[in-house]
Amino acid sequence: SVEESDPLMFSFNCWNYLGGKDYSFSFYSDYGLCLAECKLKTLVTPRALNYFYRTSDRIIISKRTDKGASVICYSGPGESDQLWRVNSVMGVCDSRSNVLLDGSQAGGIVCTVSGPHNIHIRDEQTGEELWEETLKMEIENMWVGDSIIVTV
Repeated sequence: SVEESDPLMFSFNCWNYLGGKDYSFSFYSDYGLCLAECKLKTLVTPRALNYFYRTSDRIIISKRTDKGASVICYSGPGESDQLWRVNSVMGVCDSRSNVLLDGSQAGGIVCTVSGPHNIHIRDEQTGEELWEETLKMEIENMWVGDSIIVTV
């Protein structure tokens, strides 16, 4: 497969300040990975090719691939297993180079925006799509609170 022949395999490790390992897993990427911004619950890489959403027991990553994008959920803390994966087809003409990603642990949801107009709401535990909304405007950014979802 392409993943097995791709030399860009990353080992993702996350420690808490007491030295405990919260997450540890490896994944393949068609693009380089470098963490650029760290803020509560979300990490964004340069050129926004990857987004990370973290809860107390899982980390969810959106990543660009040569055929589109995917959202992958890993368990934690400790040695992590892949819990679910969702692939999105993104056209060459799409203005977005990634999948926007955020979530609400209180709501048990993960929200993704993979194209200019569609937002997908997924179950955090299974990745199953709960509902989708298509907007007339282009979605540039998204924020998810405990009980609301905001797009601009």
